Amino acid sequence: MPTQATLTKAESILKIVALVGAGLFFAWKLSTGWLIANVRLTVTGSRTVDTTGVDWLAVAVTVDKGSTDAIWLERASVKVSPRIEGDEGPIDLGGFQRLRIVDEKVDWSAPDENRKEWPISPGETLQLATYLRVPAGKPVLIEAAISGRRPWWPSDFQWRATSVSLPRGPAPPPPTANCAGC
Repeated sequence: MPTQATLTKAESILKIVALVGAGLFFAWKLSTGWLIANVRLTVTGSRTVDTTGVDWLAVAVTVDKGSTDAIWLERASVKVSPRIEGDEGPIDLGGFQRLRIVDEKVDWSAPDENRKEWPISPGETLQLATYLRVPAGKPVLIEAAISGRRPWWPSDFQWRATSVSLPRGPAPPPPTANCAGC
């Protein structure tokens, strides 16, 4: 029959084995993606033909927050190429920033500089949008990127999505000069 000292020693060994096993389990869970803020990012483009040789493109970026923890959205942008206007750089989607409240009314003139992040709770959906002109008759690549963080996590997260907007029908002929009476 085991003595009290033997039972105490066996209990201590089992506690150590249980602690090491639990530590290895959580290390394995963390290394395989447990607690990563799951987000689904979708980008879509809706194209309308214009008669001036360019098309209007509406771009919508949808952020669907999964069930693991909340995130604080910090940046969102889209890059569309080729474009008619401006350079090929990204278009900032700053519309998610909080607005100031002045005299109990929403102040649309500027974001609240003290609160630049937008919290997205588990199960919540956020949609951001912009519009621009693109060349008619040409496919357009739409790229979206968002980044955010969550409290007590050492680094930011980033998500990206792409889509293609194909031209609607044949390209219109280039505009011709009205030469009535030439």
